[in-house]
Amino acid sequence: MTDFSSDLVYQYESGALNEAISDIFGTLAEFHDNNDPDFEIGEDIYTPNTAGDALRSMSDPTKYGDPDHYSVRYTGTSDNGGVHINSGIINKAAYLLSEGGTHYGVSVPGVGTDKMGAIFYRANTVYFTSSTNFSQARAGLVQAAKDLYGSASAEVNAVNKAFDAVGVY
Repeated sequence: MTDFSSDLVYQYESGALNEAISDIFGTLAEFHDNNDPDFEIGEDIYTPNTAGDALRSMSDPTKYGDPDHYSVRYTGTSDNGGVHINSGIINKAAYLLSEGGTHYGVSVPGVGTDKMGAIFYRANTVYFTSSTNFSQARAGLVQAAKDLYGSASAEVNAVNKAFDAVGVY
């Protein structure tokens, strides 16, 4: 999907955003199909005969060693500048947007998987460009929520709170 819309460059923050979008829409497909949905990534392919493991977790990126807040992001050059590692930051924001919760002292009201997916889809297809970084992604997601639900909507508030919670401004 990303290749044919925003075409995010696969390095650093734009690459991590690319990875997160893939994780988000893979997870949304699980929820849509009611195929034992959860917020774990690759749990059925990583080690299929081992329960309780996955490649990444959207609900708790730190479970597999990935950051869940911008203040602890990876800043090295390995992994194309942390595309897999730093996807945890956007994944956590998406999880909080969907399910709600409190993270780093910020309370986020959840809007559900359908609305979270609609917001990310619109942002990726309308507002993200090939070089979108995390801060620009937040702005695009806020605008997408405004487009879909109105400027003063609970959904816009939830997007802002989700990104506050992961330290992306």
